[in-house]
Amino acid sequence: MNARSVKVLAVVVIVLLGLLFALNPGNRDESPEGSDLMFPALKTRLNDLSLVTVTDADGTITMNREGGTGDGRWIVPEHGGYPADTVKLRQLLLALANAARVEQKTSDPELYERLGVADPREDGGNGVLVTAAANDEPISLILGDSAQGEFRYARIPEQVESWLIDQNPQIPEDSGGWLLSDIVNIDASRIQSAAIRHSDGEVVSIRKEAARQSNFEVENIPEGRELSYPSVANGIAGALSNLTLEAVRAAGAPDQEASATAEFATFDGLEVRVSIFSQDAGDGSADEDADEQHWITLEASVSEANKQDDEPAETDPANSDPADGGPAEDDSAGDNPAENDPGAAAETAGERDPTEEKDDPADEAAAINQRVGGWAYRISTYKADQLTRRWEDILRDESEAS
Repeated sequence: MNARSVKVLAVVVIVLLGLLFALNPGNRDESPEGSDLMFPALKTRLNDLSLVTVTDADGTITMNREGGTGDGRWIVPEHGGYPADTVKLRQLLLALANAARVEQKTSDPELYERLGVADPREDGGNGVLVTAAANDEPISLILGDSAQGEFRYARIPEQVESWLIDQNPQIPEDSGGWLLSDIVNIDASRIQSAAIRHSDGEVVSIRKEAARQSNFEVENIPEGRELSYPSVANGIAGALSNLTLEAVRAAGAPDQEASATAEFATFDGLEVRVSIFSQDAGDGSADEDADEQHWITLEASVSEANKQDDEPAETDPANSDPADGGPAEDDSAGDNPAENDPGAAAETAGERDPTEEKDDPADEAAAINQRVGGWAYRISTYKADQLTRRWEDILRDESEAS
């Protein structure tokens, strides 16, 4: 090969390498940090934020940090100052801080609706406007439709360009989704007794003499009647396990008599009284198919009379029915991960690792009252059913019994 051929070959190799480099941008040197971020300075300001608003076609939800910046808790003024779900809020703010432009999209306002980035403050706007502010100029971003599972369309309101960004923050469907949803979480294995008292005088009471008993005993069963199956009462004990809200309001003075009260006592002396109020679902209930809404108020106390030193219950899953809080619903006395894997309990809120030191029931009662005092909670129909069981719900039909 002569010298001329070598030079020609070298030029070809250089051209090919250049093309390969151009087609594989991942091989390029990294661009300056933050150069493609939608809001390059936001990461350093996250702890300074004191106000976040989320606006869609249905309205605006506001989250304020009490006391401004720092360690103040986040609350939702539209729901009476109830605590916000800081996990969801933090995920949203981190997504905004890390959002980088992937590809420029339309700059034509007529096409914004196709990507879901039309300003929700305008008629027909289908985007979700998120605004975050500290003491200085706020930042705002209109989030549009999801794309490719991990990405999302977005647009800064003051700019005509829309973008595909590399973040896909999840936005709750309604304002209640921004609330801290946990009410109480008392595992069924801790319950010693429960009594449901209805306003018409009917009372259903259950009890265990020892926590290791598989099933609750039902007291004062009407003469000639029998339980529909041995574990039917276990679901009542699971009513306070992972109890969460659908909506919340300031309790105030009750404007109606409670349809029922449910009183729970644990083996370590904690007592919780739940008042249940049922009303027609005609005021914008999220569950349009429900005939009733169920609201509750709670109060905790402590009683040394109930205090026992016993091991957690070991229930028989075969005797547990899903409709009564059994394994399929993850709410029964027989579905406690701690029984099979003590480490699993540490990862499940409210369920106790037997190797851990138990909370003082007086401290636990005080913490519950501090959290729930002054609030009324709307709960799911499933949980309301557990809290309002009647004889007809747990006894075998009279014709079957005969």
